Formats: sequence, C-alpha cells, structure tokens
Amino acid sequence: AFTAEELRSLNQGADSPALGNRFRSRNTQVSVDMKARSSELLGQFVSRALSNAEAALRR
Repeated sequence: AFTAEELRSLNQGADSPALGNRFRSRNTQVSVDMKARSSELLGQFVSRALSNAEAALRR
C-alpha cells in the first residue's frame, strides 16, 4: 500500500524513480487482478442472463 504522502508525490510528478517503479509494478498486479475478477463476474452475469432467458421461454 502507498502512504498518503507517496500518493501526493506521484500525483504531483515529484516521485523518486524507486517510487515510480513500485507504482508501475503494483499497477500491473492490480490490472491483472481486476481483469481476472471482471472475467469471473462477466461469466456469472452471462450465465444468469441465459438462465433467465431460458426460463422465460418455458413460460
């Protein structure tokens, strides 16, 4: 996690190279995690939508 001071430094563009590298590394990790989670949620949503459509057709 980043401190408030580190985030302010990143926002102002006054960050050290080490802090910038740490941010880029974490950003990559967060992106991968978000993609995995969103794919799972999309799969659940599509599955539920198809089940609801199938149930509606049976009525």
